[in-house]
Order: sequence, then structure tokens, then C-alpha cells
Amino acid sequence: MKIKVETDSKAFAGGGFLAFRQADHLLNHEMCRLIDEQCPSRGVPISKRVELLLGQVIHGFKSTRGAWENAKNTNAVAFVNQKMSKQNVRNFYRSIEDLGAANSEELYEKIASIALQKTGISIAIVHADTTSQYFTGKKAARAKKGYSRDHRPDELQINVGIIQVKNTHIISAYIVAPGNQHDTAIFVKLVYSTKLGALIVGDRGVASKENKAFVIESGRHYLFGEKLYGPVKREALAALPLMKRVREGYFVYSIKTGCEWRHYFLSEKLREDVRETRKRHARTTASEYAENLSKKKRGSKVKRFTRITAEGEEVIVQREIITRRLFSKTPDQILAELSKDDPLDGVFVLSSDLVSDAAQALAEYKCKDEVEKVFCALKGSLHLRPFHARKQACVDGVIFITMLALLVVSLLAFCSRATGVAVKTLVEELRRVTLLVVISAKKQIQRVSCLNLDGWAKKLLGSMNFNAV
Repeated sequence: MKIKVETDSKAFAGGGFLAFRQADHLLNHEMCRLIDEQCPSRGVPISKRVELLLGQVIHGFKSTRGAWENAKNTNAVAFVNQKMSKQNVRNFYRSIEDLGAANSEELYEKIASIALQKTGISIAIVHADTTSQYFTGKKAARAKKGYSRDHRPDELQINVGIIQVKNTHIISAYIVAPGNQHDTAIFVKLVYSTKLGALIVGDRGVASKENKAFVIESGRHYLFGEKLYGPVKREALAALPLMKRVREGYFVYSIKTGCEWRHYFLSEKLREDVRETRKRHARTTASEYAENLSKKKRGSKVKRFTRITAEGEEVIVQREIITRRLFSKTPDQILAELSKDDPLDGVFVLSSDLVSDAAQALAEYKCKDEVEKVFCALKGSLHLRPFHARKQACVDGVIFITMLALLVVSLLAFCSRATGVAVKTLVEELRRVTLLVVISAKKQIQRVSCLNLDGWAKKLLGSMNFNAV
């Protein structure tokens, strides 16, 4: 008598799960150990839940419920942990909350520190920056109205400050702050997460006398962009005729005041771009100015161009006001007035207590574009998108998972010498990897096969034992 044993064979995108396991293997399983020590198990080791969450994040799932349902329907849960396949989505939600409540920022910093030590990546130069993320709900802890990088000042938001290691996509530390907290306050918290003696590269938002003094007193160094106003603007105007060519398309004049070097740069390309943008904007608005001025009496104010900003809890609507100097002018004269060149077009200033060479200061500051690519990867490829959660622990848990997903991809990229490849490309390559899991009638895994493992995905994952569940 023959007995037929039915099997359930389903394929799913498994590159994210394999990436987590490969990264944990490279760190001698320290990543899973730290996660399990920090959070309760709830019947299944929390590291297995993180693996499932992270794998689904890499594969583009924005909704927690959607990620869970997909994982259940495709045998992905069974592949990660068979005990977890008997649980429900509520345990999935609680896992995210547990991660957020367990000081996730400190946990991430420990994991990132181990990754940097194991790989020998230099952290002598780091980039500090801040982004914002808005909420679609009406209530959320620490969510406030403030300056929005997502151009949604009408929504509640939080700020996320990061420290990114130069020449990598690796974030060594991050801070979650209320949406109305200024960049300078977030920067102070980030400084403590950097190595003593490191050079911190920051933009104009964090440049202040207090922050400069704080960085020096804490045993670090700074390279900041400066705002062109007050004494700095007057020095920039005086430096224009004294500038000398430092490299193709750039001129510079350096001044040392006390222990600080200030490098005044003029970029020919930036100057052309700024002036062309101004003229293009002037051509589209001069006719509207002239039309509105003709309808108003001399001496009245004409309001144009609504701009929404936010300060604390209040949203402020400001309108640009045409000054009286335009009232007696013809449309051609208005166009000339609006498109008039500024002598400081294309000028920018860098200040540092350490970097005295202007060419080196320019090169280091231009590398700061890497941090913008990291933000694009977080919000684009890894979907750190608008939040719906109300509990702060849930928000912190979501951010931790997304940051860890970026760390996993960046670590594998560094080890496979793919640091010059965009995170978006690497994530897309991982999404192409397919796992085929065969489940027996007794709900046991019989076989795991990996399909279409090639290209960058093969270099990232290397040789793995796919049956090690």
C-alpha cells in the first residue's frame, strides 16, 4: 500500500533574510547576541523576529501587517523560525515595541561599533546631519511641528540625526528628537557618539560659536559650512579680489582668526547656476509683479508667494512683499531688478580648527554628499516613510529596524568591495534573490533552494548554507 505525502512548496524573495544571516556571520553572531540580551523573547528569540522584519523591509514592505501576511503566505516565517509561524501579528507588533522600549539607539550603536571594529573601517572623519520624518496621524509622542525637510510643515514630525562614516554608507550612531528641536541641539548629542580626535563635518545648520567650542572641549575637531551674514559676509566681500585658483573652477582665500581657519571659496559653476536660476525665476514672475502693481495704488503693499514655516506648535504663513522701489518701474525694469546679480553668488565659506589647507577642506566637505545619499536610501529604498504609530516605542522600533537594514547592506557592501555602488542598486539586487522552501505534511522544512543568485547579490552573500534554519 502506497501512502502519498503531500508537500507545500512556495517561493519568496529571500535576499533580505540571507543578508541578515551573512552580516551576523561576519560579526561572529554578535549582532543576534546583543539583540537577544536587550529584549524579551516572547517564545521566539527576538533576533529571529528582527530577521523577519528586516528581511521584509529590504524587500519593500511598508506595512507591518502586510509584511506579516506575506511572510505567512510564502513560508518566509517558517524559513526564519518554525515556532514563530504558529504565532499571530500581535506578537509581531509587540516585538517592534519591545525593540523601541529597550533603548534601541544604544543597542544600534553597540552593533555598529562591533561592525566597524571587525572590518577595520577608519572613523577618523565622520559626517553629521539631520533629516525629518512626518506623521499622518493626529497624536504621537515627541512628534511636533517644526522645520520639515519633507516639505510637510503642516504635519507632526520627528527629527533623526545621524553620524555617517566617511567613504561608507555605514551610520555609526543616530538620535531621535522632537520635530521642533533645532539642528544645533541634536548635534550636541551626536558629538558624544563620535570617536575622540575625529573630524566632524557638518553643514551650516550646526555652525555656531557654542557648537564649535563644545566640539573642541570634547576632544574632537570640526569642519563646518558657514552662513553668509554679518562679519562673515563682510569678510567674504573683502576676500573676493584676493582669491586665487585652488583647483579647476574654484578660487579661495584663507584667513586664520585665533585657532580657527576660514576658507572663502568661489565656485564658477555654482555662480552660473545661481544666476541662471535667478534669471529664470525673474522671467516667470516679473509679468505677475507688473500686473499686480498696475492694480494697486502707489504706496500700497502687494502680497505674493506664500511660504509656510513652523515654529514650535504654530504654523506661520509668510508672504513675500514687493517693496516700494518697484512701484514706479516698467516691466522691463522690474525684470532687471529681480534678475540683478549678487557679488556673492557662488561664494561659500568653510571653517575648521584643524584643516588649514584649503584644497583638503574643500575635498572633505564635498564628501559630505555621502550623507544625503544615505538619507535617500533610508527614505527611498528602505521606506522610512510617514509614520502611523502613536507610541514612541513603536516609532523607535521602526527606526531601529530600518537603520539596521541599512547597516546590514552597507556592511556586506564594504566586505565585498561594493562601497561605490548605490544602496538602491544593492537592495534591488537582493530583492531578485528567490528562496524555494518545501514544507512536509508534518509542517517540517524538507528542503531550501536558492534561485537566481548572481551579480552583486552573489558578491554580497557569498557562499551560504541555505538549509541552516
